[in-house]
Amino acid sequence: MDGYDTASPSKSPTAHGHKKWIKKEKIGQGAQGTVYRCVDAATGRIVAMKEVNIKGLSDHEIDALTSEATVMKSLSHKHIVQYYGVRHKKRTLEISMEYMPGGSLSAYIRSVGGSLTLDRTKSYTWQLLRAVQFLHDHRIAHRDIKSANVLLTDDQSQIKLADFGALKEIGSVSVVGGLKGTPHWMAPEVIKEQQTSEGWMKADIWSLGCTVLEMLTGRTPWQEYSNPLTAMYKIVSSESTPQVPSDLPLEATSFLESCFQRDPTKRPSASELLHSAFLKSVRKQKKKARDATESPKAHSANNNKSSADHSPRPCRDGPESPPCRSVVDSMPKSKIHALVADDALTVSKQRKSKKPIRLEPLAVGSTSNQEKSTPRSKAKVESTIV
Repeated sequence: MDGYDTASPSKSPTAHGHKKWIKKEKIGQGAQGTVYRCVDAATGRIVAMKEVNIKGLSDHEIDALTSEATVMKSLSHKHIVQYYGVRHKKRTLEISMEYMPGGSLSAYIRSVGGSLTLDRTKSYTWQLLRAVQFLHDHRIAHRDIKSANVLLTDDQSQIKLADFGALKEIGSVSVVGGLKGTPHWMAPEVIKEQQTSEGWMKADIWSLGCTVLEMLTGRTPWQEYSNPLTAMYKIVSSESTPQVPSDLPLEATSFLESCFQRDPTKRPSASELLHSAFLKSVRKQKKKARDATESPKAHSANNNKSSADHSPRPCRDGPESPPCRSVVDSMPKSKIHALVADDALTVSKQRKSKKPIRLEPLAVGSTSNQEKSTPRSKAKVESTIV
């Protein structure tokens, strides 16, 4: 195919300053185009290359697609697929992005033969919400959130939101027409074409709820209506919402029902959903992980402090300073008892004479020649007996 070299990289030129990609196998097919696994001939990096067929598109539409890819290239988040660049060719747009070897969430749900575990669903929901929160904070709506647009790492532990062909940068609050998204995941106001630019972010929340419902049930929303037009008619002509099974945990039901509020102004934001009861266990896990990461640093600091507090101090035994701890610790118990007894006797005599109580330092043992030559402190040591 034009622009690729499947044999010798040196024979195929680069275009518009982009690096040369060697096309491998097809890894995905969608309404907008085909996705291939490719290799960077210069570095060996594996990427996903989406070829978008632009035949029949106006210049304005092509510019919009290019602009969207450029916007995504400027964003970086751990739960959003990284975009590398876009190249405009005669019949296609080639969009290079991060390769996710684990495939799509949709394919993973099918591979396990039904619903995901509750813990995995919560983990994926948390990650997906973090991605949506990031986009919304940057005034960007995805407009096509669904399991097919959520990609997994090789070990299925991490997910990333992908396929931003329908994304919109939020500007004014004017009504924006045009159907964007996939019918079974569309919010009612999107089908009615009544959503404002601001409302697209609330439409993302509805679609996210549909995706979470997929994970919990293994079924696509409105699955009973196989025809997309029938599903769209059902969504807009009634007050119905996607069916939530009665056997789901209460917090999961509450989460989904909040996403499926037909009035978009009543739907929570991504940030609010991150603090929902449904994700309480995930928040605890995240906090525990943070504490575990920070604990070694704090432990090390405490150990250093403890070592400093208990490090041997230089002995300064003499007539004006008390015996150093290392000397006292090395005394026989009998001698320590004798010293205590002598000290108690001294205190008793001072009390009888009603003189101020002063404990004179006790000279213990002999000192070395080095200690004898050390200048003595002239500080007085007084203690109050309780």
